Amino acid sequence: AWGAPEGFRRFAWRLDDMVGPNARWGHWSAAPLTDAERTVLAAAEERARRIVESTLGPDEDPDPAHWGLIHADLRPTNVMATASGLAIIDFDDAGYSYLLYDFAASLTFLEHRPEAREMAAAWLAGYQRVRPVSEAQLDAAVALSMLRRLTMLGWQQTHREDALPPDLWAENLPGTVAVAHAFLE
Repeated sequence: AWGAPEGFRRFAWRLDDMVGPNARWGHWSAAPLTDAERTVLAAAEERARRIVESTLGPDEDPDPAHWGLIHADLRPTNVMATASGLAIIDFDDAGYSYLLYDFAASLTFLEHRPEAREMAAAWLAGYQRVRPVSEAQLDAAVALSMLRRLTMLGWQQTHREDALPPDLWAENLPGTVAVAHAFLE
């Protein structure tokens, strides 16, 4: 229900900004992929786009019920514990997008790990205390998570290796392929 003050401007996280040919953080296809990996990632991207657009609407004409200002990087490393409770930091990626893209961002770099399912369930349980999510929207949230994973593979191609802990850096490409296989299954 928040209303932006006059003059407030932020960019959008449209699908092409995430995974399009001129993706904001680089395109996933720049990663050193085998032909088989490239094929599975392209199939996952195509299916995820279809699910998001058919459920939440095309991002060039977004449905206000599914679109708004989001943090866009609301993951564990950007939640700080303070004496007065939790504080959210790092708003440089905040912009307009599908509301459920914050779900996708919450799992960034962790989607392939066993704890991701529990994290996803906890996030959705908390979210649904405030805003109901239909089965179709849950499918769209999973599709957005797939797109976020591809986005972060593109991000990895344009950032230094020390931008992530070594284990997450090393796991990103094979983890992305594993997530794509699971998504397509």
